[in-house]
This record gives sequence, C-alpha cells and structure tokens, in this order.
Amino acid sequence: MKSFERFLRSGIYISIIFGITLAAWSFYKETPPHVFNLYNMIGVFVLILINTLLLSFYRNTLYTVPVVISFLFIINNSQISDRKSVV
Repeated sequence: MKSFERFLRSGIYISIIFGITLAAWSFYKETPPHVFNLYNMIGVFVLILINTLLLSFYRNTLYTVPVVISFLFIINNSQISDRKSVV
C-alpha cells in the first residue's frame, strides 16, 4: 500500500487522471446521438470508480482532488458562442 500511495503522490497519477478526462471530453461531439455520448459516460464511470476506490481505501481525501476537478471539467457543457446578448 505504501508504494501505491507513493504513486498517488506523483505527477504520473495526475497525468493519467487528466488523460482520461481529455479523452472523455474531446470525443463529446464525435458520438452519434443514439449512442448517448458513449465516451463521455465511460470516462465519467471510470472516474467514479477511481474516486470510490480512493475514498474506500485511503483516509487522505487529498488524492480525490484531481478526480473531482476532472468531474467538473467533463460535466461542464457551456459554450461561449451559444450565449445571446439581450439588449
């Protein structure tokens, strides 16, 4: 467990989490509507699984911060160009 905790403190862990986030977020428009954004849902499911395992096995909740930030990034769907100004 100590060696895995050392991995959680490294930059490789953060890179893997943000790599999963980038893959799930970048293919958001690529899936057909009937697939219900399959890559996005798979990415969210993997992050939920990682977050659940971290919260189950470690008392230090600091390891879940990159996962929570990734959730916020994937779930956010706002686009600046869609906003219409009201005059």
